[in-house]
Amino acid sequence: MVNNIYDLGNIITFSDNTQMLVRGLSILPNPSTDYPTTVLQDEVSLPLKTFQVYGNHKPWYLIADYNNIINPFEDTFPGMNLVVPNLL
Repeated sequence: MVNNIYDLGNIITFSDNTQMLVRGLSILPNPSTDYPTTVLQDEVSLPLKTFQVYGNHKPWYLIADYNNIINPFEDTFPGMNLVVPNLL
């Protein structure tokens, strides 16, 4: 497992000085129907949901990658069901 979520990524700066993190996808185990699911509530970001599930917000990218979420701020919505993989 990567120790830092930015280890597999690069920050790109656009001409208008906005920035975006482009990261490599995590190496994931084979999908399992045994993993629990959780539902995103209103005003709950993916990092906050990750903290609620794991007790740590840093592995948010595992839930994102497992659920095919590229941008956790634009590709998530209240009521969304998320598969929660075990920590590697």
